Amino acid sequence: MEQGAEARSKTQEARSKKQEARSKKHEHIKP
Repeated sequence: MEQGAEARSKTQEARSKKQEARSKKHEHIKP
């Protein structure tokens, strides 16, 4: 159970990082 929660939190972290990178890319596109 604990391991599953850890993996889930890691997946969420990776997802948030991906979203952050995506938002940064969008920011660069903006003038």
